[in-house]
Amino acid sequence: MRQVLASISAVLAGAGIMMFGYGLLATLLSVRMSMEGIPPFTAGLVMAAFYAGQIIGALHVRRFIESRGHIRIFAAFAALFSVAVLLHVMIIDPVVWGGLRFVEGYLVAGLFMCVESWLNDRATNATRGTVFSLYMIILYGANAATQYLLTTADIRSSTLFILVAMLFCLALVPIAMNRAPAPALPAHSPFGIAKLLATSPLGMAGCFTSGLALGSFYSISPQYAAEMGLDTFGIATLVSSGILGGMLGQWPVGRLSDRLERRKVISGVAMGSAVLSLMLAALSLWIGAGHLGSVHDNPAPFVLIALLGVGLFTLYPLAVAHANDFIEPQHFVAASGGLLMAFAVGATIGPIASSALMEIIGPAGLFLFIAVAGVGLALFALWRHKVAPPAPMDSKGRYKTTTSTSPLLAELDPRADTEQLSFSFEPPPPVKDPR
Repeated sequence: MRQVLASISAVLAGAGIMMFGYGLLATLLSVRMSMEGIPPFTAGLVMAAFYAGQIIGALHVRRFIESRGHIRIFAAFAALFSVAVLLHVMIIDPVVWGGLRFVEGYLVAGLFMCVESWLNDRATNATRGTVFSLYMIILYGANAATQYLLTTADIRSSTLFILVAMLFCLALVPIAMNRAPAPALPAHSPFGIAKLLATSPLGMAGCFTSGLALGSFYSISPQYAAEMGLDTFGIATLVSSGILGGMLGQWPVGRLSDRLERRKVISGVAMGSAVLSLMLAALSLWIGAGHLGSVHDNPAPFVLIALLGVGLFTLYPLAVAHANDFIEPQHFVAASGGLLMAFAVGATIGPIASSALMEIIGPAGLFLFIAVAGVGLALFALWRHKVAPPAPMDSKGRYKTTTSTSPLLAELDPRADTEQLSFSFEPPPPVKDPR
């Protein structure tokens, strides 16, 4: 085990440093656009461009890694990401920022694919669980902690953008200095979207809804906090409260879903998230109207955000676990690519729709949108519970904390302990006419 940890320590260090920059930039841009007076809907379009870039990155970046190698692609993409970050302060324009976010999404897809394929190559069946858990802790912990870097400098200055660029450059150091040979990407075989939708409609719907809600939270909640009058420390605390709530909620929700029928748990989590979102929407309206005093003196939004984080951050792994209950074990990795695509499409739509609602009714629109998405999924899960039989208990898999970074993360998941097929986003070759 020590040998495995020693072989991946550089990769984990690079991933952690990168995550500090990755998490800081999204919050920084959202708050900066609010300060620049950019309308919420325009800001939502800018932030949604990132997830659109991730979709395109998932479609194409594999061929670059296969032809150039992990270290070269990681170095090139990290350098390009740093340049894109610095361009944000050189050209303050929402159209330019939208283009930059699209490019950043594409580059991040490649960076995560490099990191996760490296971890996959070093992990064995005996150590995969430990490696996977360490990686998840690093991702969640770095994303929560980096929010407080907002308080280290004036958001209107270029300092924080420079800091993000520096972090991505620093992430290069442990990767480039790693003496271990770079891995080869696993072979891939398609598991069609149509087949996945027919096999587990609720799994696909859950991942899509998770994208709607979580994409909105990551992209728009900093702007919501700014419009509610919170200072930089308050914004950092609000966003990190949701992330930490999600991290702490993984174990109890996972245990519950392993013991009960998974569709009931998905419905309960979705409906609970909807209720909490409605409470946050109402609270936002009351605070905005001056009925509950200043948001600075009211801890309720922070508590509700932390509780909401439990639902937002467990919905995707719940949907993945439910889908895997109906999928043959050897197709788990291949199917995960389709589930990730469903999440990414939802995450592209979510910031646009929630920001449009914010422009109509104010900050409360963010949580009203998440509430509508949660109710829709809860009702769909209940309907599926009535019309389709549950998965047999002997074929029911384990819940595992996971996130939506790249299709290769599924290979690191301890549930993928059989020979796997990987997901391909490329269309199958045309069938030749036998005539």
